[in-house]
Amino acid sequence: MDRTAGDDHVEPGAPAWLKKLKRIIGWRLRSGSLTPEAASLLCDEVLPSIQRHSPPPAVSAAVDVWRADRRPSWELEQFIGKCYRSGDLGPEDAPDLFDELLPQARPGSVYALNQLLTTVARAPVSSTVREGPALAVSLFNRIVKKVAPDIATYNILISCCCGAGCLNLGFAALGQIIKTGLRPQAMTFTPLLRTLCAEKRTSDAVNIVVRRMPELGCTPDVFSYNTLLKGLCAEKKCEEAVELIHMWLKMETTAHLMWCPITL
Repeated sequence: MDRTAGDDHVEPGAPAWLKKLKRIIGWRLRSGSLTPEAASLLCDEVLPSIQRHSPPPAVSAAVDVWRADRRPSWELEQFIGKCYRSGDLGPEDAPDLFDELLPQARPGSVYALNQLLTTVARAPVSSTVREGPALAVSLFNRIVKKVAPDIATYNILISCCCGAGCLNLGFAALGQIIKTGLRPQAMTFTPLLRTLCAEKRTSDAVNIVVRRMPELGCTPDVFSYNTLLKGLCAEKKCEEAVELIHMWLKMETTAHLMWCPITL
């Protein structure tokens, strides 16, 4: 009996998540959010790696077993990465792909997991995914039991904590970064600074930029200073803002001054 393009038929032995891929493509075709041309291009890029034949007989048994163990993971990671970079990875799809990848995750899987976390954390209000930042925090707690997070993972976590109004959890995540020996980046502090300024705690934010970040070997960037300037001006602390600009002039290149008029 002939099968239509919408069927979920998959050849025996194919990865389980291939069925999910076909369902996603089928749903988007039917909803009109994915054109047939785009679907065909996506399949042309992804399916060849999925349908790859077994390794040649000359390959040793040890390598054969290694590939059998690793292939589903890196192929799924490749699929996630392509969807993420093309903008086709939706917040509705990310949790399912996360559930598929995590059980077979390896250390290198953290990059694909970060892409899924980012997608969930940025879920728009119109999405069926509710409380994206809170869900991303929950997914992070599952990641740490399987794979060691990198600095990008912690950056996402801190941003989610601040976005959910949990500043204390954001600082707790920063403490975990320091404890694990990772080096925080300037962007690690940006959500913390933005939240402190929103809570009218610009003095604490200034202290972080002027003292704590250098102590941790992290150089404040243009976003760090711009966040402080916005916060100081919002609190009518113009003199402190001018002092900060003067300090900035001594530390940064004049190319960054283009941000100052926008802030002030």
